[in-house]
Amino acid sequence: EGLPNFTLEQAMIKRGCEVFSAWGWTSGDPSLEFKPVACPKAWSDRVGTAFGSSGVKSLEHPDYTWWIIAGVAVALICVAICVINCFVDRREARKRYDDLEKRRRAKAKKRASRDSSAASSDGSEAGSESESGSDDDRDECCQ
Repeated sequence: EGLPNFTLEQAMIKRGCEVFSAWGWTSGDPSLEFKPVACPKAWSDRVGTAFGSSGVKSLEHPDYTWWIIAGVAVALICVAICVINCFVDRREARKRYDDLEKRRRAKAKKRASRDSSAASSDGSEAGSESESGSDDDRDECCQ
């Protein structure tokens, strides 16, 4: 009763002790008659797989289901973040492109406005110069 049975290995050891007790082996120093015998093949096969290079092997096979589920979940989260990041980057790039186009149009409009105002002021100055220039020309002609 004092043996733990939290793992499959502990439960098997406890069950083995219960079987030995049922056979009448209740003390730690029984008197036995000993005779060496060849080990049965089935026992060698069973015991041989119980040990590995690092000692006793676990009887329970590791369950990787939760690790696989967690790995898939992490991968899906990473993919979702990448997709969202791609959409956000495209939106920001489009916004930057639109802002750049607005600035280019504003500069072009400003330049056109400046050129037209400069052309109109040059035209009025050019007209007055041409009138005064023509008077100068007449003066030079007539002299």
